[in-house]
Amino acid sequence: MLFAKSDRPDRVAIRAALSRVPNASISFDPGASQSSEGTSWSASGENGGESDANAWMELLVDGLTFDLVGLAPGPHVSGPPFAFRIDCPADIEIEDFEAIGLAPGPHLAGGANSLVVAKAMAGLAVRLADAVGKVAGFYWLPSRSVTGPSFFATTVNSWIEGGPFPALGLSAFSTDEDGALRSIGLSFFTGQEVVLPVELCSDLASATRLAMRLVHQLVLHGPLEETQVIVGPDGRQLELRPDGSGNLVRVRPI
Repeated sequence: MLFAKSDRPDRVAIRAALSRVPNASISFDPGASQSSEGTSWSASGENGGESDANAWMELLVDGLTFDLVGLAPGPHVSGPPFAFRIDCPADIEIEDFEAIGLAPGPHLAGGANSLVVAKAMAGLAVRLADAVGKVAGFYWLPSRSVTGPSFFATTVNSWIEGGPFPALGLSAFSTDEDGALRSIGLSFFTGQEVVLPVELCSDLASATRLAMRLVHQLVLHGPLEETQVIVGPDGRQLELRPDGSGNLVRVRPI
């Protein structure tokens, strides 16, 4: 979650925000202390400064735990440069923001790529951002895509309510030098990326919509292990074929 450099929340702001987020709570707060006169929340370092305990919390939602890191006044989290910008200014860079990060807790490490975990985490991020306010965007590292807050929230909420996988936001799309269209970030969920050949990409907007439908299908059903034939949105038959390495799903019109 991206913030202007003066707007990154601290533990107190997160605690207040979580009181307005249904089905979410703090399962562990390493910076918490309780006095005999009541509850107070404080932490300090050996030299009187803020300790690392102030910079993170463990949150619980739907029985799953997630680490929230990079809270003020500690150091913010960072990552690689943005590769894709969705519903946000084309000239923004990661250096323009400070960020807090949400990631599956250690006991979820083996299932971090599962849809159940990803959906719970994305939903928590949207609800927490709405409660905190001032979120400038969401940066999904597997696809290196930054998405405007309104678009991200709309697509994630639709997904949670039974709609399509948010293929723009939790994946991205790029054209190769030969004009083929390739997904970026689908492999986080399935171990594969989908590739549309140049003959399907004369209309890039239509090709992207088709690629989004295929991403939704592959996320829903898992990696493609054998050739399949489907009917595209225009009624044309398409062959989906895993390549020799199994890392790509190649699409061709029949």
